[in-house]
Amino acid sequence: AFGTEPVPLTWTFALIRSEQRGFAERVALQRLEQIDTATQAVDDDFDDVSSDLEFAAQAVGLLGEQELTDSLSAMLAMAKPYRLAIALDPQCNTRQVVADPRLPSVPEPLRAAAERTALVACQADDDGLVTSLNLSSGDEWYRVFARPLDGPHSGSLAFLVDTRPMLVRLQAVTADRATELLVLGPHGMALPLSSPQIAKASATPSALPGFANVISAMRGGDRGTRRLDASEAQRLGFPNADVLAVWVPIPVQGGEDWSAAAFVSTDSLATPGALARIALTGFGGTLLLVALGAYVAVVARNEVRTTERLRHAVAEARLHERAELLLDHVPSWVLALDASGRVIAGNQALADVASFRAGATLAATFPAASQSAIETLNNLVRDAQLNDEPQRRRARLQLLGERGAFDLRA
Repeated sequence: AFGTEPVPLTWTFALIRSEQRGFAERVALQRLEQIDTATQAVDDDFDDVSSDLEFAAQAVGLLGEQELTDSLSAMLAMAKPYRLAIALDPQCNTRQVVADPRLPSVPEPLRAAAERTALVACQADDDGLVTSLNLSSGDEWYRVFARPLDGPHSGSLAFLVDTRPMLVRLQAVTADRATELLVLGPHGMALPLSSPQIAKASATPSALPGFANVISAMRGGDRGTRRLDASEAQRLGFPNADVLAVWVPIPVQGGEDWSAAAFVSTDSLATPGALARIALTGFGGTLLLVALGAYVAVVARNEVRTTERLRHAVAEARLHERAELLLDHVPSWVLALDASGRVIAGNQALADVASFRAGATLAATFPAASQSAIETLNNLVRDAQLNDEPQRRRARLQLLGERGAFDLRA
């Protein structure tokens, strides 16, 4: 029908192939966006663990034995993924072991792993986060997170954490059968929710050059996309078609980054029906993208700024909520004061023995206290403000009508 001039057919075939490549690239970007969203939720969970550890580590050095037990028990009770807490003293001897009261017992191998990780953190020369290898027990994926209490060689605190509720969110990326997942932990090893064949290949990837580059980039904390040829795809368990790989890091506050990757087979993108849809919609889609490009760019920039502000606000709210919950379970009396020394709030233990209100002075909060007792408290608060560091006094004071021995900290 075309005689000796096959140009229209050749041009149409080239256009379809070009649009197919463009479609594959758009699929890769879509998967990148999906995995970004999923890993953001995991990142937030890991930030919570790190913040809880930091907050609890600061409190450990200020608490007596019973107060420490009560505080750690409260934290385990309010944070569902935490199963065990272990505190070591500056000599790296076990000071306190508290298990989740909702569990009948913690298996000995998990407890031993928590003690080993706490010891590594105690002996470390920096105050960074230390994490164990993955510890599987039944359907749970445990990992130990530990950090020094107050700088190197000051003791340490470790939490045994069930990471399964955090990591299963990544499985949303594999909703279609053409996509497989690979998640690497802080030691560069594949986690249980990874595709078994891809996880096995990640241990020794050198035989697959393209795949090896992906693994190297993941372990290096990078993000990106790469097309793997059909020969490598088949050895990873995919059909005989190229595979699109997209990967992003999962930052861990104060520790080594984790990483997640999605591998998408292009086999489903190469069917005749898909090619026809590409040819019919490619031109119109391109015009639409050009028309909306400038608008989307502006909206995206605003969204990024708004999202970042919201994330900071949510993080602060979570930390504030955890602080309140923890302090309400501490048997010590706790008062929060503003810069002028007036009461902002108090915990439940203080409310049980004294009547306080926001804006009141220390003298009004303890009406039965002697003048010397109020002066001691005011001086302690003043020294903490002037020196910008914690202060501590041991004294016999008349605070509630009778004289008693107090351990005061500000």
